[in-house]
Amino acid sequence: MSAPKDKATAENPAPKSGSAMPVYLAIGGTILALGVAAAAFAFFFGGKAPDFERELAVGLQKLKRELTPEVRRLALSIELKDLKSKSAEAKWELIVGAVALEDSEKSAVRERAIALAEDAYNHLQQSQKIGFPRGFDGLGNFLLGKVLYQLFRWPEAIEPLEIAATQWPAGRADALALLVDIDLATEDVSPEVVTDRLDYWDGLIGLTPEERDRARLKRIVAKIAFGEYDKAIELANEFPKESVHYPNAMSQQALAKFLNLSMAENETADPAREAMLKEVYQQMRSVAKDLTLDPVSERRNQYYAGIVLQRLGKWEESISGLNVLRQSSPHTVEGLAGSIAEMKALNKLQRYDEVVSTMRQLFEQFGKLEWYNNAWQPISVLRSGVNEVGQEMLVGRAYPQVVEYAVKLPPFCERQDRLRLLSVGYGRWANSLKGKPVAEETEVLDIRTSLQDVLRSDPSSLNTATTPDEGKRFWQKLFYESAKSYEELALIQMRSPEYFDLIWQAIKNYQSAGDLKQCNLVIDNTLPFESVEQRPRAYLMKAENLFALNKPDGSLIELEKCIRDHGTHPLSYQSRLNAARMLVERSEFQKSQDYLEQNLYDSALTPQSAIWKESLFELGRNYYQQGELQFSSAEILKQKSGPDAEESVRETLEQANTLFTKSIDRLGEWLQRYPEDKRRFETLYSIGKAYQMAAQYPEYLLKDGRPTSTEAQRQRVLQYRNLVKNARSTFEQIRMGMNDIEIGLIPSSSLRSLLRNSYFAEADLTFQLQDYENALPLYRSVANRFLGEPESLEALTQAAECLKKLGRNEEGIRVIAQAREILAQIPANQDAKFVSVTRFSRQQWSDLLTRMEKSIY
Repeated sequence: MSAPKDKATAENPAPKSGSAMPVYLAIGGTILALGVAAAAFAFFFGGKAPDFERELAVGLQKLKRELTPEVRRLALSIELKDLKSKSAEAKWELIVGAVALEDSEKSAVRERAIALAEDAYNHLQQSQKIGFPRGFDGLGNFLLGKVLYQLFRWPEAIEPLEIAATQWPAGRADALALLVDIDLATEDVSPEVVTDRLDYWDGLIGLTPEERDRARLKRIVAKIAFGEYDKAIELANEFPKESVHYPNAMSQQALAKFLNLSMAENETADPAREAMLKEVYQQMRSVAKDLTLDPVSERRNQYYAGIVLQRLGKWEESISGLNVLRQSSPHTVEGLAGSIAEMKALNKLQRYDEVVSTMRQLFEQFGKLEWYNNAWQPISVLRSGVNEVGQEMLVGRAYPQVVEYAVKLPPFCERQDRLRLLSVGYGRWANSLKGKPVAEETEVLDIRTSLQDVLRSDPSSLNTATTPDEGKRFWQKLFYESAKSYEELALIQMRSPEYFDLIWQAIKNYQSAGDLKQCNLVIDNTLPFESVEQRPRAYLMKAENLFALNKPDGSLIELEKCIRDHGTHPLSYQSRLNAARMLVERSEFQKSQDYLEQNLYDSALTPQSAIWKESLFELGRNYYQQGELQFSSAEILKQKSGPDAEESVRETLEQANTLFTKSIDRLGEWLQRYPEDKRRFETLYSIGKAYQMAAQYPEYLLKDGRPTSTEAQRQRVLQYRNLVKNARSTFEQIRMGMNDIEIGLIPSSSLRSLLRNSYFAEADLTFQLQDYENALPLYRSVANRFLGEPESLEALTQAAECLKKLGRNEEGIRVIAQAREILAQIPANQDAKFVSVTRFSRQQWSDLLTRMEKSIY
């Protein structure tokens, strides 16, 4: 931990020497009205015509010793227009400046004190410009240097303070104390510079004990500033106890002990370290009771006491003490630092609403930035602390509070600080809500209220969303706000290495927000400047957006740009997969296969890769879909007559058979490699259907009547039966696998349909193999599973056919009667379902059952 530097601040300058004149910031412009001035003249001069030159000279002599009420009245009773010489003007400006400097420090209103210090500076600068009165050059430079220090114009203060240190003995300790503070506040100052200054101070002739003690105190401060904590502790031990500055030395020693412990701090519990922390805290408490402790040291002692309590794990006590510091010392750097430390403690206790409340008060009461310009904890340190509090809230997932906290960041934080918190806060808040079911306990902001209006009030006041759509609109709005913040932040960081990462976050969040047009616009604006290695991600996302916008042609163009220009980039594999899927929809099967096979066989992908897995799955589906098209074409060709039509049917079925065989191979390999995939049953169903449709080719050859050899005919029969058996076996796998799942627990209607179709397919294929004994129980099982539904009619009529084939006509008649009874019981509101899940309408089923009864008799 770096050592903070103990400096005098504008509101509390370094302690004065015993003989030094108390001078403070000025109430500028407080010149009495002419009537009051005339009365003052009469009082001060006894009714005689005033000799301003002489009276001002007398006032200056008094000013050397003390700023008396008479000197103050003199400053307020004379007007500049009454003075006849430059010499008198210089004296008057010096006296008025000194009075204003004292009055300014007495002002409890910080803004007024600073404004009046400016007035004091104007008078003192004018006196210097004319030429400080003879014999008062040291005093004038001291006052000028001090007011410049109070106004944070430290580089300008050095020269007049150095003059004062040599030419005004009464104020040399004050001047040197301020010069040491300026040295310590200078960036990258070397310890030698400060040591030389302190050695010069110690070497002055005629130093009073009080002045020498002040030099010792500053040396302790310097040692702490440069991290020499052990030396600081040693010097404090040697400090004379009778000195008026002894409490301040003990305060500095307690700080040095604490910082020394912090440097050696570790995460493990250490009883010795805890004991030392308690000792430091007791020393701080003891010092705080001393009434001679200067105000700045008192505030800093209070601040560090709160930090020590945090290190001891006493968070509630720390919050209490830091809260008192914040409330009692507004507009001071110690009060501000205490607020930040208090918010960190509140974060630790997860009291995030109180963190926001503290930040809101700090924001509303902040005042002006220059009031906090201090080298003890520079603006950069305070800014870092405020940002750290925000990051801790993000870790705690207090996303609504982070958003309001970011809106209320104090003026010393930069715009990018606010945007960083907003961009991440909005984005994580959106992700925490996305995809969650909207239940009674799910809390999201009321969507009917504008987000910005809510942010101006209290974003942590959450209401329950009434519908899923409201919830979605809300988290999409959060993503949109995150994207805008990222985009603004990227513009600020345009020349930084993180620019493209920030703009990419904006792009992703615009996509999540559903603003795909804006997402693509940002991509288009960024792409020309993006590095070659990063362009594929832009092509891929733009393609996804265009596809979602129902622009498949534009989407395919972007994917093929990525494939063409970045063929070896890792994202080119995903581009090929996406393009292959789209090409299948356009029936461009060969090009689709080429892309998939490149992923599978001509790339660095392995079967462990998700893209390799999906490419194999899509290739199997590709062949299956081609086979379906060929099979459908053959069915159409069967409607025609003649030798040419028959030849076309044979060729088309042969092509379908080849494609189905390839599909079975690819999908079968996929199932072997990935048996736990949730698409297992759908894939098995496709394989079963592929076997079933592939069997149409040898079946057609067996029926076409063309002369052929006995062996060829035997091979066709064998091929047909094997395909049908494989199909039946596959559907049996589905039935047995899904029977392990209660049908009521299957959430997907498509899976329920798949199970029903598998039952029927297995039974139909068994029937097709003329295995009526085994087909019969399968049909009965289907009928029982779908009892009282239209599907049961299909199963019962097929069961009746099995019984007829087996010569069990009486049983067949009973089954048909059962079917007619079920048909009568199916309510009329299911009439539409007949056509969607069976071959016939209700009336057609009634007619079929009648015909079947007659055929069995």
